[in-house]
Amino acid sequence: ADGAESAGHAAPAQPLHHTAHFDGSPGSVAAARAVTTRFLHRLEAEWCARVPERTTGDLHLVVSELATNAERHAGGFHALE
Repeated sequence: ADGAESAGHAAPAQPLHHTAHFDGSPGSVAAARAVTTRFLHRLEAEWCARVPERTTGDLHLVVSELATNAERHAGGFHALE
């Protein structure tokens, strides 16, 4: 059994999924990081899955880099899924 089930919590039947679209306007990179933060909070709340702080920092860095590259090299429009 996984950690959620062994703690008396049944894992949700559906995978956790979210898509956010950005237009490259000022603040888009920060907004992408905020979406990531909300997703991680949902992951913990709905799946009882806590992501280590170091990994959370790494995820925010990756999202920032991807969003910045999309703004610079793809005309700004991008989605985070």
